[in-house]
Amino acid sequence: MWVGTIALILTIYTLFFPLSKAVKRFNSINDMRMNLEGFNSEYLDLVSKYEGLVEDKRKSYGGDFGTWPLTFDILLLGENNYGVDLNEDGVPEIQVYVGFDCMGTGGCFSSIYSFNLDSKKLVRIAGVNIRNYYVSDVKIDGWFVLHDFWRLGACEELKSTYSFRGGEYIVESKETINHCP
Repeated sequence: MWVGTIALILTIYTLFFPLSKAVKRFNSINDMRMNLEGFNSEYLDLVSKYEGLVEDKRKSYGGDFGTWPLTFDILLLGENNYGVDLNEDGVPEIQVYVGFDCMGTGGCFSSIYSFNLDSKKLVRIAGVNIRNYYVSDVKIDGWFVLHDFWRLGACEELKSTYSFRGGEYIVESKETINHCP
């Protein structure tokens, strides 16, 4: 009797006073452009900025250096390519990859942007080796710690750890690892 009464009271209470807001999950930039208030105009400004950057870089090489890949996507991780939400606010971060930021050993530098739900602005929060990174399960200031590694030729790699401080990811440590005897 009491158990049923308590369950009914809790059900009625949560109808009028929900415990938390439902969080919308986004699975693509197009989904964010259509359903996230303020995102579309910020995204289009970012695309325009990077297209200008690539064009300026091409001109600095004489104008006919070929084309460089320029991609914008939600931040992806793993073989299943699911979106990564570094601060768990329900909005995956955005990665911007420009082909001329690649090194010969596969280190491709990319920028990571986060959409601030309060200010409705896309803010650059990191630059990491996007092809060789992983997310830790450790959080600092509400953001997951990142790790990346760069191949430095056949025998060495550089492993870096980034934590979120003061509005951006900063390098906390770097370690050179030698794989050859």
